[in-house]
Amino acid sequence: LELRGNILGFHDAKPLFDGRLEASRLSLQSLYDDWPAGVATSLKAALIKRFSGGSFTNAIFDFAGGIDRRTMQLDLAKLEMNTAFSGIRMNASAGQIQRLVGTIDGGLGLQIDVGGQVRGMDFTFGLTQGSMQLADSETAMSIDNLTIAAGLSGRDLSIETVDLQLADGGQVTVEGKARLSPSWGLQGLDLDLQTAALTIDQFHAIWPNWVVPDTRQWVRDKIPSGMVSNARLRLGSSVTPAGMALDNMSAEVVLDAAQIMLGGNIPTFDEVAADIVLDERT
Repeated sequence: LELRGNILGFHDAKPLFDGRLEASRLSLQSLYDDWPAGVATSLKAALIKRFSGGSFTNAIFDFAGGIDRRTMQLDLAKLEMNTAFSGIRMNASAGQIQRLVGTIDGGLGLQIDVGGQVRGMDFTFGLTQGSMQLADSETAMSIDNLTIAAGLSGRDLSIETVDLQLADGGQVTVEGKARLSPSWGLQGLDLDLQTAALTIDQFHAIWPNWVVPDTRQWVRDKIPSGMVSNARLRLGSSVTPAGMALDNMSAEVVLDAAQIMLGGNIPTFDEVAADIVLDERT
């Protein structure tokens, strides 16, 4: 560790300070243990819940603030962190993703302002040796590689890229933007999702369950097998008291070697190839 900085008004009631802390190697647990009290507490809790083990390398912390001599309380005006990390174990869940686990390496930049408010954050990571369990899938999907690059500015989370490569050859890529509440809850979501070489079961599991749910269920009931060779889904949504609401949507899906069972006296269709187009009026 290397620490350097300045103290202004050493004998004042509230001396001011600024400085830099550099660490060539710092464990994630030590970061949790030494996290300043009262600073971005909700962010710290979210990190502890999802990430463990591993370490940061070439970590740089720039900080500034004041110390109240009477209470000996640290008032942080600025904290900026830039670091690489490796060997961190992730165990996360969100929405239909019941469990996403794997080992991640990447980089993180974090900016915190007065009152411990997060001003911005950017991160990139690659996940290996992982798996993903989705709500409507009986078995977990083995992950060959998952790459994510994203940035947070204010309450807008930009998803620059999500590139998921499954062990069986399937692929999912995502770009978009999420709007967050002050408590880090989701307020809105815009997505551009593309897939390739997925089984119909994988495609159904990845399909957001609040996006044209009747059509989603029809696909599950009427197309028991087949491949989705290519698909693209674009959507805009917002959060209402009743849950996620779709504002706009368009989709193109290319089926191959599909079995379609319409029921009744209609015979089963095998080895079907079809192009399906959906829009917000579907």
